[in-house]
Amino acid sequence: MDARLYSDLTHLFYDPYLYGWDEDFFIQTSGASALVGGKIRVKSGIVSTLVQVLHGKTTCKLTIPTAPTAGDSRIFGFYSQARGSRNAAYFYVQGTNFYVRTYSGTSNTAEQTTVAWDSNWTNTPVKYEIRWRIDGVEFWIGRDTESMVRKARHTTRFPGRTFAPLYFSNGNADNLDIHYIEVKEADAMFYAASNLGVLVTESSTSSSTSSSTSSSTSSSSSSTSSSTSSSTSTSTSSSTSSSTSSSTSSSSSSTSSSTSSSTSTSTSSSTSSSTSLLG
Repeated sequence: MDARLYSDLTHLFYDPYLYGWDEDFFIQTSGASALVGGKIRVKSGIVSTLVQVLHGKTTCKLTIPTAPTAGDSRIFGFYSQARGSRNAAYFYVQGTNFYVRTYSGTSNTAEQTTVAWDSNWTNTPVKYEIRWRIDGVEFWIGRDTESMVRKARHTTRFPGRTFAPLYFSNGNADNLDIHYIEVKEADAMFYAASNLGVLVTESSTSSSTSSSTSSSTSSSSSSTSSSTSSSTSTSTSSSTSSSTSSSTSSSSSSTSSSTSSSTSTSTSSSTSSSTSLLG
């Protein structure tokens, strides 16, 4: 028995070193953003993902250049500019304060928790994680050298069962760097561009089947042709044997060629249409 374990949840890892600034993944709606040293740098601007997520555990590894200071404005997390204060969950720096904030789909009143800023988070890569589940949202923070720590759990007002893009806003004239984005255990993800989806392909299996079928058919045809020719030749006259052999051989050859061509063409077409890469 062939038993297999698998997960039907969705995962994603966006590495700027590999994909750079990919316009099928990011869209810049204001300001200046660019790939700098393997990081997506947001400066006095707004960047959103075209990929949208439903639930799951989403980690954004970021470098925030300064501790919250008067006049600061930064947002990073799930937020749609079209929806505004609905179905959102994000980290929020406003002046000297650092918050985590969530909204439901039916009210523009936020559920908000104040988080004390740790000086170890200033100008160093830190993982900011949003664990969005069907019954609430949790916010976690941690560096690579330490365990993640839960800073808040919101269960009163939080996003419903809907897709949401990731949003990065830096209202300051300094550098907010995105080192990577990782999504784990999402119920689903929406890809704006078809080349971003990764589908499982059975090309090797199909290829093997095509080759095996073709060989088997060809071999069977040859055997049938040879057997018919020999049998006919033994039981009938020379003239009849020659005619039957020629006819049988021709028919078998045609059958073999047709079967092989049909199988090969069908497999090639199926494999081609099922394969795409994460860009």
